[in-house]
Amino acid sequence: MGIEGKIYLSNHVSRFFWVPEGVIFQGKRTPEAPAKIVELEPNEALRPYICSYWDMSWDLGGKQVPIQVVPSGCVNLVFEANPTQGSLGSKVVGVRENAFSFPITGKNRNLGVQFTPGGFFPFYKKNGSELVDKVLPLSDIFPDSHHQFEEIALSSLSFLEKTKQWDEVFLRYIPKHPPEELQLVHEILAFTVQEEGIKNCNDLLKSFPSMNERKIQRLFQKCVGVSPRMWIRIQRFQDTAKSILEGQAIDWSNLALEMGYYDQAHLINDFRALTGKCPTEILSPRA
Repeated sequence: MGIEGKIYLSNHVSRFFWVPEGVIFQGKRTPEAPAKIVELEPNEALRPYICSYWDMSWDLGGKQVPIQVVPSGCVNLVFEANPTQGSLGSKVVGVRENAFSFPITGKNRNLGVQFTPGGFFPFYKKNGSELVDKVLPLSDIFPDSHHQFEEIALSSLSFLEKTKQWDEVFLRYIPKHPPEELQLVHEILAFTVQEEGIKNCNDLLKSFPSMNERKIQRLFQKCVGVSPRMWIRIQRFQDTAKSILEGQAIDWSNLALEMGYYDQAHLINDFRALTGKCPTEILSPRA
């Protein structure tokens, strides 16, 4: 099950999948994808907070494949196995405003939990902007439950069974009803996805007259972690990437205007800022 809005590029450069954490795999033109990613939905009561559980595994032998992670607007819990030591590293990866890359090699498996935009706030209970571009030990956020999360990740249970047990742990933390702030954030975010032409905070204010710029800025910084402007940039980038993948021939100037950029240079600069590369280096339309 793919979660629309996140990019996964397999080792075969013409194949893309929308999956967690905004991951782009880059490599040689071979038919084999470097990694397999499986996603499962959480318990229904957790869906305002958790987007999906994900399982990424690979078996590359001696090959090394670079991975680039671009901003996705979401917080992730990541469980990284260390097969040589038989241990597990667990961490909270905050919302990112900048891309980063790292290599994968050998045979390994990472598990994770991707929260909805703003969905981590009820668990964190601090201003989400404090987590931007940061990585924290899981024990800092869940001091009473991090061992249980890790034991489930290390267990021999199937991935489905692991997610059911994680559900039980998370259900102990959620409030009876989603906080009003989170509901409002999700309403605003849904609007930015559904409506065309949303370029900045002023465009949002026209559709949410009960809010002023200062209030909406504080709301986003607190719950999502990034500003409304940054969120719109991320969403516009994802929409543009999807449009490129679905197109045949691309008129870059027209595409830039259709996606809400000022011009082609604005589109290219935004891609470089969010991915470290220009669009033609990482994306190619389907044959």
